[in-house]
This record gives sequence, C-alpha cells and structure tokens, in this order.
Amino acid sequence: MDPGTTAGPRFSDELFAIVGEENFRDPMFDALRKKTISRQGVKIWILQAALVVRHFTRFISAIHSNCPHRDAQQLLAENLWEEHGQGAVSRDHYSLVRRLARSW
Repeated sequence: MDPGTTAGPRFSDELFAIVGEENFRDPMFDALRKKTISRQGVKIWILQAALVVRHFTRFISAIHSNCPHRDAQQLLAENLWEEHGQGAVSRDHYSLVRRLARSW
C-alpha cells in the first residue's frame, strides 16, 4: 500500500488512540492535580519544558518533511501552527512557557 494513501485506519487516528489510553498519562500533570509536587519541583519542570518547547517546532518540521503519510503530515502541520500560536506571537508556545517561568 502507498504510504501516502489513507486506506485502512488513519495513522493520526492510531496516534490519538495511543494518547487516549489511561497508561499514557503525564506524571507531572497527575502530580499537579493531586498536589503532590513542591513549588521547586514545578519550577524545575517549567525550566525543562522551556528547553523542549524552544526547539519543538524544528523537530516537528523535520518529521513533517520526511513523513510519507499524508494524514500524518496534516496533523503535524496543524500541530506546528498551534505551536506558533496560530499566528499570534502572544500565544506562541515558547512565549507562553517563558511567561509561565517568570510567574513562578
């Protein structure tokens, strides 16, 4: 089957199914919900998140440019647009995480 076709389950649907599984939870957000993480722990997490978010758009772009699945390309393009705040600099994810870091 041509990797660019959408015959059979969509690649993006399979990814969302994995993310929706209970065991695919982020322990950081669970700790925040349960209030079992210290303020210092949150600060460290924010700084680590900033390092990832800063270059995440480059990672997405690289994957998109090499992805043979058309529906996955679309998903990656949408994610890239969201990461850039859908064109609004104030909603750019790196700008948001920087503001979050300053607020803690």
